[in-house]
Amino acid sequence: TQSVTITLSAVVGETIKQWQPHVLSFTSSQTRNWSEFPLQVTFTHPQSGTLLTLDGYWDGGNTWRVRFAPTLSGTWEWTSSSNDAGLNSKFGTIIATTPLTNDIAGNPNYRGHVKTNNRYFTYADGTPYFLLGDTNWNMVSSNTTPGDELDRWIADRKAKGFTAVMTRFMANGEFAGEGGKMPFYGGGRTDLNDAYFRDVDERVSYIWEQGFVVMGHPDWIMGGNAFTLDEGIDISRYMFARFSAYNIMWSLTGEFQYAAENNNHWFWNNYADTRTLGNAVEAHNPYGHPVSIHPGGCGGDSASTLGGCGGSSSYFHNEAWLDNNWIQTHFTWEAIPGTIREAYDRSPAKPVIQSEPCYEGMTGGWSPFYGSRAECTSYLARMQGWISMLSGAAGHLYGADGLYYADNWNSLSFPGSSAVGYMKNFFTARSQWWLMTPTLDCISIDGVTLVNDNMSHPRCAGVAGSFYAAYLPDGISGTVRFKNIVNGTYRAQW
Repeated sequence: TQSVTITLSAVVGETIKQWQPHVLSFTSSQTRNWSEFPLQVTFTHPQSGTLLTLDGYWDGGNTWRVRFAPTLSGTWEWTSSSNDAGLNSKFGTIIATTPLTNDIAGNPNYRGHVKTNNRYFTYADGTPYFLLGDTNWNMVSSNTTPGDELDRWIADRKAKGFTAVMTRFMANGEFAGEGGKMPFYGGGRTDLNDAYFRDVDERVSYIWEQGFVVMGHPDWIMGGNAFTLDEGIDISRYMFARFSAYNIMWSLTGEFQYAAENNNHWFWNNYADTRTLGNAVEAHNPYGHPVSIHPGGCGGDSASTLGGCGGSSSYFHNEAWLDNNWIQTHFTWEAIPGTIREAYDRSPAKPVIQSEPCYEGMTGGWSPFYGSRAECTSYLARMQGWISMLSGAAGHLYGADGLYYADNWNSLSFPGSSAVGYMKNFFTARSQWWLMTPTLDCISIDGVTLVNDNMSHPRCAGVAGSFYAAYLPDGISGTVRFKNIVNGTYRAQW
């Protein structure tokens, strides 16, 4: 009989708040590639029996880290496992305290990670979450520097009522990261740049501290310079290991229909590799963050130059990994009502998000359906928000020319950003706003009910017996009458 001696290295416990991201650091005994994922750490909450196993992520040299956010208050015990002696059999405890009321008021992320709930979103504590996001695809560049533009951007959006930011996590050949850094060295996808990802850490951490949810995808990984399936799985797993302790909402890629345009493997066999990536992401999504996929900007189910338009529901609605649907109507804003309804009417019910409307102030552009596009005015930026929410959306993403690529910060003052903040405040002041149901026949104009998805027609939604809200686009005049509403006494506001 042989005896085996196992040496366990204890780490003295620390006290943090529930949901507060916390990093544990480890040193491997030998050099490992970032995509090996040699380290897993299991966190146990003895009081409830909850187990949470997290991947470690490489952070340069022989350094590996695990970022953990306690989902429950109380004592957590953790143990590492690895085939590397330097990473294996470490253990320790973490004590999580319940966030105070003031903590939550200052940072709603202390309510916990956002989850889907039928047609809407909630924080982990059950509080409904109104998703109002702003778009900055160059968040990791020198144009969005912490302590300068980043802070200015987030402060402005926070004051206006925004609750999320939309971004991509990796720079590409079009734009570099801070100081010219790129996610990988040498133009390939083998030699990961740990310094680049520490820049991402700094930004995501700050945004979390300010109470925002971070939405995004690795990059346009299915475009012209497409990732292989293995590369897509590895980088997605790495990002979940590195960032999933924060409050995030994930998209597999940007504008997945570009795979069809480029006729690459992500598109072949009815997007088989895309579905495989979705399943792999869900397998490494320990906190159960919402997962979707960002579509191209056509709207509807019609064919187009992108090999078929439509939001995520048109292709992936029944996939187990997809728990909320995204649409994009960047060049086809007329398609907003119909594209949202197409997702809203599917079963099972899943929340639908307007993930990319037209960007306020942008001129030009082209649509396969409508030809050349005029300017996306402040009125249109406001209108898109109201039409989206009253058509059944559970969230709205705003964008501004000059900000979506972080190259003109004067666009922070565009009036549309304030207008969508007013919209959010209007809804959240109403009881059970998250249960709003869209309807096309609850108002009439001079006795005529407009019952189609025309963007220029009035939109109406409400909670039966509680409140009803209607939006009338410019150019409508006449007597407005509410109809088909639950009997009762209502107070009207214009």
